Amino acid sequence: MNFDTTFVLNMLTAVLLIVVAVVLYVNYGFKRKANIKGKHVLISGGSKGIGLEVAAQCFQQGAKVTILARDENGLKEAKKYICSKSEEKRDSEVIYFPVNVSKDYELLETIIQKAEDELGPIYGLFNIVGKAVCYRFLETPLNDFDDMIKVNYQSTVNCTRAVLKKMVTRNEGFIEITSSMAGLFGIYGFSAYSASKFALLGFAQTLAMEMKPHNISITITYPPDTDTPGFALENTTKPEETKLICESGGLLPPSKVARSIINDTLKGKFSSTVTFEGFILRTLTSGLSPPNGIFAVLLEANLMGPLRLVGLLILTHFNKIVRDCFKKRVHTKSE
Repeated sequence: MNFDTTFVLNMLTAVLLIVVAVVLYVNYGFKRKANIKGKHVLISGGSKGIGLEVAAQCFQQGAKVTILARDENGLKEAKKYICSKSEEKRDSEVIYFPVNVSKDYELLETIIQKAEDELGPIYGLFNIVGKAVCYRFLETPLNDFDDMIKVNYQSTVNCTRAVLKKMVTRNEGFIEITSSMAGLFGIYGFSAYSASKFALLGFAQTLAMEMKPHNISITITYPPDTDTPGFALENTTKPEETKLICESGGLLPPSKVARSIINDTLKGKFSSTVTFEGFILRTLTSGLSPPNGIFAVLLEANLMGPLRLVGLLILTHFNKIVRDCFKKRVHTKSE
């Protein structure tokens, strides 16, 4: 019996596709959404902004909540807000500890132990703590680069390490790591901030590989500009170019961002974005990151090429903003 070349190639392609589909399903198939009712979750940076909303919404879903931040008065007010979000009288299921998670690691370990003694084993960690500074590179104080690494990267490392030590013995749980859309591509004025957020992706990818045998999911989230006290402070030094670039993505309320972070984390997704712009950036930079599922793999495989062209158009627009602002500054100085 003779088979023509086209038939053989089609058969081989079909077999290859079946093998790929099986491998994808076995490794990245359906995941049951985690249920945090009655479980203990910890939120760093939980006294305001996105962290406060994450804590409140987790509490609404029945979780026991521990929040960490530096300001004790802010933590007290945060507890009142969180407790007001539940109709049940569960004030004892919300506790807080003042601590600088970027520096005091030994104290942090002690606090984690106290929190678990009071509310039980920590099932999930939301690493929300972070801040941004925004200046042109040559105008950025050198100590700000060190500060960004400590607050945005080292804080996440410290909290994750302190929690994971016991979590791996239980072989269940999740770790959420909050990056930023500026952690997917460098933006004018964010040389210190973007670099510290880029570091989190490498950290998250490594953790995802190491924690897979322990049934612990790792999620990295990329929120857009969010209406928080930190964002208002960041805007005080933000160059005009950065403001114009960031305005194209809009400004979201922290409650909406928190809802997306919680939902994607509990679904066990590796990466999470909120807006369409975020989806484009995440798809373009997916590379060797763990996929969010079979459908996501197929979508990325088909869209990465076309979206590269879309990305270049976006970049061209941003570069035009930079050129126009530069010309405006030069013209103003010459007058």
